[in-house]
Amino acid sequence: DIALVVRELGGGKAIVLGHAFGNGVARMMAVDHPSMVRGIILAAASHALFPEEPDQVCNLVMGWCRRLLGNKLTAESR
Repeated sequence: DIALVVRELGGGKAIVLGHAFGNGVARMMAVDHPSMVRGIILAAASHALFPEEPDQVCNLVMGWCRRLLGNKLTAESR
């Protein structure tokens, strides 16, 4: 929980960096705790919306892995 980390480090307004999948965490920190966020930096962030359902997230990640690894993923998972 980023808000807890900010509180433990003394509070104040933080600049939150979200890299890749972490961009969603940074954005939600700004939405959920605006009084704790001075700004956000999104690095290597996708413009696409991230699915809300866990099985949709799993399917999305597995699709990326298949595109990156090709048949290696299927062969090693057997």
